[in-house]
Amino acid sequence: MQRTLTGSFAGIAIGIGVGLAMGWSRRLRMAIELPLEAIRTIPPLVLIPFFLMWFGRGPRAQFSILALYCFFMLTINTLEAINNVRPSRLNFALTLGASRGQIFRTVVLPSIVPELTGGIRVAIGTSWGIQVVAELMGTPWGIGKVFELSRALQALDLIIIGIMWITILAVITDLAFLSLAKYITRWAPRVS
Repeated sequence: MQRTLTGSFAGIAIGIGVGLAMGWSRRLRMAIELPLEAIRTIPPLVLIPFFLMWFGRGPRAQFSILALYCFFMLTINTLEAINNVRPSRLNFALTLGASRGQIFRTVVLPSIVPELTGGIRVAIGTSWGIQVVAELMGTPWGIGKVFELSRALQALDLIIIGIMWITILAVITDLAFLSLAKYITRWAPRVS
C-alpha cells in the first residue's frame, strides 16, 4: 500500500508541477509537449518489463512505474484544466488590471482545482491495478505475487479475496481523497 501511494503521489505532484509550468510558459510547452505526448502514448503496462530490467525486481521499479504513469496523467490533466479556464474570467481579471502572475494565482489555479481532483482520483484508482500487474510481472512479494501463486495452485478463493482486498484499498483511498478534495474545494458550487 505504501509503495502504491508513494509512487502515485510523487508522480501526481511532479505532473501537476510540470503541467502548471507548461501552462505558464508557452516556450516550455512548445519545447516539451510533443516529446511528452509521444512518450505518453506508450501504455504503462508495456513499460513494466523495461522498468523491472532497469531498476531490478524491487520497490524502485514499482515506484518508477507508478510515478511515471501518474506523472503523464496529471501533466495532461493539468494542461487541459488550464485550457478549460473560462476566457470571461481571464478577461475580467485583465479588465481589473491584474498582472499575469496575479491572474495565474487568483484565477487559473482556483479554476483548475475541481478538474484536477477528478484526474487525481482516476490516477490513484488506476495505480492499484498497475501495482498488481507490476507485482505479477516480476517482484518477489505483494498481492500480485499472491495472485500468481493462487493461479498456480488453482486457488480461486484466494484470487477472489485478493480482488476484494485491492477493491477495498482502492475505494478507501478514493473516499479519503474525495473528502479531502471536497474540503479543499468547499468554495466551489456543487451540483445536486
